[in-house]
Amino acid sequence: MKWSCASFLIIVAFNTAVVLAAPRDAQWKEVDEAIQKGLPKTAIEKLDPIIQGALKDNAWGEATKAIARKIVLEGNIQGNKAEEKITRLEAEIAKAPKEIVPLLDTILANWYWHYFQQNRWRFVQRTQTTQAPGKDFTTWDLPRLFAEIDKQFQKTLANADALKKFPVSTFDDLLVKGALPDSYRPTLYDFIAQEALKFYASGEQAAAKPEDAFELAADSPIFDDAQKFMVWDPGSRRREEEAVGPKTPNPPPYVGGYYKDSPIFKAIGLYQDLLKFHRNDKDRSAFIDDDIARLAYGYNIAFGEEKNARYKAALRALVDKWADHELSAFALHHWARAVQSEEEFVEARKIALRGANAFPNSAGGKLCRNLVSEIEAKAVAITTERVWNCQRRAGVPPAQTQVDSKGRRDACPTLEVRYRNVTNIYFRAVAYDWNIFLQKNHSRPESLNETERKELLAKQATLEWSANLPATPDYKERTEALPEPDQLKSGFYFLVASHKPDFSETDNQITFTDIWVSDLALVLRRRDGQIEGFVLEANSGEPVAGAEVMAWRLDNQGNRVPHPALTTDENGFFTFKGNQGQSYLFRARHNGRELGSQQEYSAYDYERQRTYNQTIFFTDRAIYRPGQTIQYKGICLRVDHEKDNYEVLAGRELTVVFADPNNKEIARQTHRCNDYGSFSGSFTAPRDRLMGTMRIYVTQGSTGQANVNVEEYKRPKFQVALDAPKTATKLNDKVSLTGHAISYTGAAIDGAKVKYRVAREVRWPYWWGWYDSWRRRSIPASQEIAHGAVATDTGGSFKIEFVARPDPKVSEKDEASFSFSIYADVTDTAGETRSAQRSINVGFTALQATLSAGDWQTEDKPVEAGITTTTLDGEPQVAEGSVRIYRLKQPDKVHRTYMGGISDYHPGPAQNPDLSNPKRKCESVR
Repeated sequence: MKWSCASFLIIVAFNTAVVLAAPRDAQWKEVDEAIQKGLPKTAIEKLDPIIQGALKDNAWGEATKAIARKIVLEGNIQGNKAEEKITRLEAEIAKAPKEIVPLLDTILANWYWHYFQQNRWRFVQRTQTTQAPGKDFTTWDLPRLFAEIDKQFQKTLANADALKKFPVSTFDDLLVKGALPDSYRPTLYDFIAQEALKFYASGEQAAAKPEDAFELAADSPIFDDAQKFMVWDPGSRRREEEAVGPKTPNPPPYVGGYYKDSPIFKAIGLYQDLLKFHRNDKDRSAFIDDDIARLAYGYNIAFGEEKNARYKAALRALVDKWADHELSAFALHHWARAVQSEEEFVEARKIALRGANAFPNSAGGKLCRNLVSEIEAKAVAITTERVWNCQRRAGVPPAQTQVDSKGRRDACPTLEVRYRNVTNIYFRAVAYDWNIFLQKNHSRPESLNETERKELLAKQATLEWSANLPATPDYKERTEALPEPDQLKSGFYFLVASHKPDFSETDNQITFTDIWVSDLALVLRRRDGQIEGFVLEANSGEPVAGAEVMAWRLDNQGNRVPHPALTTDENGFFTFKGNQGQSYLFRARHNGRELGSQQEYSAYDYERQRTYNQTIFFTDRAIYRPGQTIQYKGICLRVDHEKDNYEVLAGRELTVVFADPNNKEIARQTHRCNDYGSFSGSFTAPRDRLMGTMRIYVTQGSTGQANVNVEEYKRPKFQVALDAPKTATKLNDKVSLTGHAISYTGAAIDGAKVKYRVAREVRWPYWWGWYDSWRRRSIPASQEIAHGAVATDTGGSFKIEFVARPDPKVSEKDEASFSFSIYADVTDTAGETRSAQRSINVGFTALQATLSAGDWQTEDKPVEAGITTTTLDGEPQVAEGSVRIYRLKQPDKVHRTYMGGISDYHPGPAQNPDLSNPKRKCESVR
């Protein structure tokens, strides 16, 4: 975090910059000049005396840097092969002074690590070989490569006592210094340990280690105070099991259950050793920094619902204990980030301000200030319908259109503003000639470049208006629906929005969107290689006869090429025959009104076979073993889609081929269809070929094929079952399930390894789909709440236990229930794995009632309603209750369909909402 290895950077990025060592400045300058002139051999010759002189003067950092530079140059001459550099570095390590061996080992580990990062795609696709790989590491699989990196780091860290005696300043010539003081990483051991931690904490470790090597539960000592964490033995139980055998049932993995080769085991050990090393330092900077890093590591990889709570509590305790140290601001930043992830922005900002004010010039204080700015940042996004047909006219509006108290027609669309930290929004409607886009060759009208945006801002606005927005004191995004103006005349406009009245570009978000104000509606569709369309009156849907329709396409030079104008018929309909593979932009005009298409349209004439012959295959099975007989049957048909006619082809001859996964022919047979158009035959699944998906197909005759799988498989030797809990399950209680692994002969499968996981899913009432669907988006669809490993006993039984905790984001008033799915995978000593799954439904209540009635009711018949009461698992239950019937408020008018999305903002219920209005129903959840 504070330093990087300069020699590593040179090798990775071929950086030619050098941190000059004073006694040999001139020699280093000669090296740089030779490299710049493209003379690597000369540079190597110049480096040899530098290496000798640095070793003689005990300038270990300079010597290490010069050795690494020499190896890079030699590798470049040999073809810049990674294996060349590593081989040469290993030779240098064998003869290097012991003072620089740890650094060279670290560089070697980093070279391996960097090689993996540049070739990640190769390693993740390789499978582990049965034979030990050779010395060419470019052919290694991922576990072998990571084992070598681990070996190098462990080799270096084995000399921890010696490394702790070397101040990091000894290697100033090698390490590129950061902005933070050496007191945060005071020794060479600190530097190397942090480099190793980057490797052990990397996400790629998951591809090279078994799953249980990464189980770090949130209730483990990872979030305890430093004293308790330092005495935690993460491998005690595992060592005991290796000595006396496994225990059943196993406790949680963190209770001493980590393998010594687990990345978690090694990372925990390094953090513990770093804390122990610095716990008595006079300057507590290194201790505090390592403690914060330890907590952050746990937060990144731990699992469990209590993770956030324990992490925040640990940081709070650390901040209270070291409040006078500048690193407390760094802890406050971590704390605020965790709170921010829970969308508690007010609390996160408060915590971050505390760190920014306490130590404003520290790195943590600056991070806190950045977080405050991030939370306070203004954001605005505008959504509206593309065509407005709400302009003000003289006279009385059409009879079918309602008018409110302000004379505004209900057909007016709205401006949906999604915003936060903004209280005012300003709009400009700038008139624009849509036909200019035909000259500028834009593929779409709204595709503006930066120059055109500036021109729009400089133009005189046709209409300007503003609106006040409800404040967002919680810093969360809110959606507000604003009425669109009805003063605009027909035409094409750009709507420009800003949260600053002067529309300046400094500290401001300016959005542009194109709109049409028109009473016309242009409906386009693709059909049978043509583009068809209607020009209609937008307010009534009546056809517009005699409207002019123009179409343009782009030629190879990017010029708009017009096509002859079309005229709509009495139904407002027109048909346009375009060229295949061409896209067209359309514009409709009628009596001074016009409207352009939103996008370009292409017409493709898909040549569909109207009549063709086909063979349909059937096989007796889907999977076969090598040597088994594959029975097949086929039917030959003539298909006529136009007439919807399907006839069998009697007496038709055809040749059937059997091919392997490489599409190589295995066998073939010739058939003649019988009077019913069918035929049958058989092939033998091959023994001497690659297993997999093979196909049977017709090579001469009516086309058709069928796929079959040929695999070496074994019948299962045992089965796994999970029993239902013996007692009724309640929320927040421990659930205990018993499982059984029994062979098909009835014998128990003892000593088998059982891996299980428990996933919780929220089951919402059916009526949530139309009431509060915004809440469902904020709740994870499925969340793993527990997993672990146990073993079967002598009777083949095992026990799975977990606590049925509800999702804390779901209130009891929501009437939701929870489905806990338990998955168990049992692997016996022979390596065979069988699985079982069971779901348990638990809720805040034990019963659920469902009321049903017919969708269509008439006054002359009574309403029949059905009531069903069941358990949460759907089992019928006898129950008593009461039924109440309410009369709904009938709407006095037909409302415009709500066009916008549903906001995630939910300040509370609206005052006296009109429940008959579909827009009010959506607004009530804002």
